[in-house]
Amino acid sequence: MKARVLVACLLSFAILAGVSGFAQETYKFRVPGDREPFYGTWVNKDYANLRHTFPKFVYHDWGYAEGFKLAGDETAAVKFTFILVEKWTDSKGNTWYKELEQAKGAKNYLLCRISKDGTTLEQIYRSTGFPMESDLSPKHPNYWIFRRQ
Repeated sequence: MKARVLVACLLSFAILAGVSGFAQETYKFRVPGDREPFYGTWVNKDYANLRHTFPKFVYHDWGYAEGFKLAGDETAAVKFTFILVEKWTDSKGNTWYKELEQAKGAKNYLLCRISKDGTTLEQIYRSTGFPMESDLSPKHPNYWIFRRQ
């Protein structure tokens, strides 16, 4: 009897594990080149007094990023992980990324555009699914723009 219960439990566990595996998103981290335009320090001092964002972000090439409350701060207020899911270049020479960020159990799906000259980063985010290129606009409620520092 104990053997049957054990087999039933193991079978149930295997089925649940298989089903939950299909429900989870899986993204493979791209291995970018040494000079990936996404990485570095991005600043917009106009965001210093806003609650919904930070005026300075630093994206490190190992999938770790930091947000700072003030552009001059050296100690991060928030730390998070990210995955660069997709990268492409448009006809104007801008570099685009789909980025998945995760911090404190929350996920954000970002669409990012870096200008051809590498000095401007524009982002929009959603909590469910990646935004589309046509969504990237200063009129979008979750639009951010930063300059390379």
